[in-house]
Amino acid sequence: MRGRPAVVMIGEGVAPSRRWAVDTVIFLLLTAAVALLFWSGRRWVVLTVWAVSLVLALLLFDHHVTSPLDLNF
Repeated sequence: MRGRPAVVMIGEGVAPSRRWAVDTVIFLLLTAAVALLFWSGRRWVVLTVWAVSLVLALLLFDHHVTSPLDLNF
């Protein structure tokens, strides 16, 4: 087995211009959390979006830490 890809992609089999990298989704969720902080008076909505972003960021970090590097010297 050669290992997992360097970037986890959402929408495999979709045209390359329509794929979203997971880190893009994480930053969009964090931006949404900041926007909700200003526009929404509900604290639980902001904390929920932030918590989902945190979980996704930790999963992406775990993927990068555990994936092997294909280095040939």
